[in-house]
This record gives sequence, C-alpha cells and structure tokens, in this order.
Amino acid sequence: LATLSGFLSGIENPIAWFFRLVFIWYGFLFLVVLFQSKLSQSRVDRILWIVVLSAFMQAIVGIIQISEVNFLVPLLNWHRPYGVFQQINNQASYQVTGLIIAVYLLVRPYILKGAEWKKITLLLFLALSSFTIVYSGSRVGLLALLTSLPIVTFGVWKILNKNKNLALAALLFFVLGVMLGQSGLSKTKDKIDLIANGYSANQRLVIYSISSELIKQKPIFGHGIGSFIYKWQFEKAPFFEEHPGANITIFVGHPHNELLLWAVEGGAVTILGMVLLSAGLLLTLKSKNNPRMWIFMSFLIPILLHTQVELPFYNSSLHWFLGVFLIFNFMRATRVTKVFSVSRSMR
Repeated sequence: LATLSGFLSGIENPIAWFFRLVFIWYGFLFLVVLFQSKLSQSRVDRILWIVVLSAFMQAIVGIIQISEVNFLVPLLNWHRPYGVFQQINNQASYQVTGLIIAVYLLVRPYILKGAEWKKITLLLFLALSSFTIVYSGSRVGLLALLTSLPIVTFGVWKILNKNKNLALAALLFFVLGVMLGQSGLSKTKDKIDLIANGYSANQRLVIYSISSELIKQKPIFGHGIGSFIYKWQFEKAPFFEEHPGANITIFVGHPHNELLLWAVEGGAVTILGMVLLSAGLLLTLKSKNNPRMWIFMSFLIPILLHTQVELPFYNSSLHWFLGVFLIFNFMRATRVTKVFSVSRSMR
C-alpha cells in the first residue's frame, strides 16, 4: 500500500522516494529470509544475546562520553551518553530494548545453564544500561522503560522466583544504575516544563499542527514520498501569520512522528496498511500456542514508542533491522510451515 500510494501521489523527490521504498522492501525481504532460515529458539536466544552485548558496548561508550577522561575529550566527551548513534533518543531506545531482552535472557537455558560470566555480564549490563537511560534524560526512553519492564518482569516472574539469588542480584544492579543516573533527570523536567507553555515554547506542537493541515489538503494518497520537507516549509508561513508567537524552527525534515509522516506523504492508503499490520500483531497476541507472546511484545515497545516522537529509522538503520528481527521473534511463535516446490526459473 505504501508503494501504491508512492506511485499514485507522484514523485516529489526521486532519491528519497527510491530509498524509502527500498528500505521498506528490504525490511520485508529480511523478515521473509528469517522465516525461511528455520531458526530454533536456542539460535534466536543467541542472536538476542548478541543484541544485548552490542547494547552493552554502546552503554560503555556512553559512559566514557560523560566521563572526565582528559585524553578522550576531543573524541568522546560530549557530556551526554550518545553512544555511536550520536543521538540521545536513539541511544536510549536501543538501551531499553537491550535491557528488556536481558531480563528475558536471565531465565533462558542459554544463560541459566551457561557459563557464570554470562550471568555476570547481564547483571553488569542492567546497571550500565539503567544508568545510561536515566542519566540521558530521554523522555521516550523513560516512558519505554516504565511501559515494557513491568510486562517482561511479569512474564518471567515464575522462573525468576525459582532463582531468587539471581533475581535479587538483577534487582540490586538495576536499582544501583537508576540511583546513579538520577542526576540526568533534571534535563527531562526542564523539557516537560516547556510543554506547558504551548506554541510559544514547544516546537513539536507546532510541527504536529502544521502537519495536520497538510493531511487535510490531500487525505487519500498524500503529497508523495519525500514531499514533507518541501510542503511543510510552505505551510508554515500561513501558520505563523495566525500564531506570530509560535516557536517555529527554520528547517524541519520529519514531523517527529512516523504515523504523521506517512499520513502526509502517503495518505489514508498507507495508513490503512499500518493499521492492518498493527491489527495482525494484536491478533497474534491472542494465540494460546506460546505463553511468551506478551514478553515478545515488550521487546517491540521501546522502538515503537520512539517512532511516535522521533525518527529512529532514519537516523539508524540498526533500529530498523533490529525492529524487523523483533517482529520475527514475536510472530514465529504462531507460524505455520508449508512446503512447496518452485520452478528453476523462480529459483
């Protein structure tokens, strides 16, 4: 539907149009390949373990960035834990995703029956990750943590309760990280105070309002993929005449909400595709074949929430392909395998 809308609404920017559709189709083909690879649950757990290790390294980089190590100042000391993403919310959503997966892995045979250093690594990661998330002052990171952590904890509680020492250690390391990272929460409070002042202070509110006007102009097929950057610039002029006190940025390339972007550029046709996808995922939750469905859903929450306030996939292709892998992990529990033969030409 996104591709159909992209053709019918016209091509405003051929490069943006081409790469956006390529990314969508490559993500879909990546999902198909994952299903065809017939990965066992133990293999999936190992891949999730690699994701946690990558988040561990990102957390270390973030901590170095806020340290006072003089010889690293020109290269890494940015006073905020950006990681290699160079964007604080991308780092935060990736850390929350890694933390939620780490809690799940604590009860998996790959960790419980594995070497002790793996358990120690997970415990250290819980401390470093929670510190990085809280210290960053990322609102979307904190919201994702508060939303997804109770779900995954509830899902693994029965097994954690049988391993009380490990559960207690995990809780202590997590709380330690949160307490040490509280100094960064002042940044979040300052941002929340800005929201209360309306158009005069909050640029996000202005962006959403102008985007809504663009949707009204072409609600069915949208303005075309890659058109937002131009259409928004023209639409902001009449908005500023009506709200002269509004705080409008000079340049905006994304409405900081993925649904709004596709509503503007792809219209109702593309949004219908997103609604169908969301409905499919929610219907999958009703499956009784796998009691871990809600746990797998919690893996998706941090990145999904991030897409509603910013543009993680455009700043980090890692977030996109990790998101696709987590969708695969969520859907494989209810998969139905069918074998069929194809011709030599098809191969």
